[in-house]
Amino acid sequence: ILSGEINGDNSYHVVTGADRALLDGFTITGGNADGSGIYDRGAGICCYLSAPVVRNCIIKGNKAAGNGGGIYFYCAALQQQPSLANCYILQNESGYWRGGVCSQYASAVITNCLFSANVAADDGGALANLGSSPQILNCTFAGNSSGDNGGAIANIGDSYPRLTNTILWSDTAVAAGNEVFNNAGLATFANCSIQACTTGGTWDSALGFDAGGNIDADPCFLDPGRISGSDKTIGTWDD
Repeated sequence: ILSGEINGDNSYHVVTGADRALLDGFTITGGNADGSGIYDRGAGICCYLSAPVVRNCIIKGNKAAGNGGGIYFYCAALQQQPSLANCYILQNESGYWRGGVCSQYASAVITNCLFSANVAADDGGALANLGSSPQILNCTFAGNSSGDNGGAIANIGDSYPRLTNTILWSDTAVAAGNEVFNNAGLATFANCSIQACTTGGTWDSALGFDAGGNIDADPCFLDPGRISGSDKTIGTWDD
């Protein structure tokens, strides 16, 4: 476990990313980015001008005054893009955009990840993309919330993510787009399960582009009210 809790105080960032570094198998918690500038974002992991590989990690219970309570990616002018795989992004908060992950000019590859119970005061409860077009594969977004737009995902300013084999369910937004909100961006979906993606059998174009195979069918989570399931252990069969 890597914790930002140090002698009764909290670090701005629990982990600071390095380009092409590997972070594997850690729980990252207790970050509190309540400063200014770069110190108000990325409380769990802050990747400024760096593109690490993060895998098999739990990023949980981090809070940022600005963007990206869990993770902040900023990769402008970098050829290498970050990777996030087999991770849990849970119960992170931001006072502005992107409760779970903020991706700014960083078209990450996100695979086999769970985003749940993340909260943003503004757009993008779980994930907000700004000038970013990530590839999102085999992920689940559930129970995230936004105080404005995009309970699960917000795509802003030339952001064109592609989501494949992904579930978006039971996310909420105060203003628009419980699951997905697009503002000068557009998502593409293939073989996804998205709550309320159709009305009378017609695709909701506000979500983005329907690349086929998408359904509006309850994923039947075993225990939707509890992230860790009945055994209270994240990553086991009953989650």
